[in-house]
Amino acid sequence: MSEQIADDLLKLLEIKKELLIKMLASFRRSAKLLDNGDMEAFDREMEDCGKLAAMVDELAAPEENMNGHFSDARQKDAIIKANREILYVLGQIEQAQKACNETARRKLQDFGRQIKTVRRTKKGIDGYSNQMKRREAFFIDAKK
Repeated sequence: MSEQIADDLLKLLEIKKELLIKMLASFRRSAKLLDNGDMEAFDREMEDCGKLAAMVDELAAPEENMNGHFSDARQKDAIIKANREILYVLGQIEQAQKACNETARRKLQDFGRQIKTVRRTKKGIDGYSNQMKRREAFFIDAKK
């Protein structure tokens, strides 16, 4: 029985690793899309990444239930190796996420500068156009 559980756990860990590799690729694509300014594709990519993360989370409960139900040293070594590979991919995902966040921070700064420039230009245009308007003066006679 424990051999079957160990085999199932190995399959589950392989599925988890594949999902994490897809998530890593998604983060890398999203950083490129964000850098290129393709916000619609970036949003779609982030939705796909969220779906992948949800699938990985769904695998967590069965994985925890299966852990520790095997005794063969070879099975244990294979499971430890699979867990190490998963941890490596998770580290890569963390780096890709940091790169994506840095790209987003840069884009926000660029957008902020552009907004300030547009506001200054608008303020200058409004000030110039106000000079061209003819202003009329009204006098109030206090005696009336």
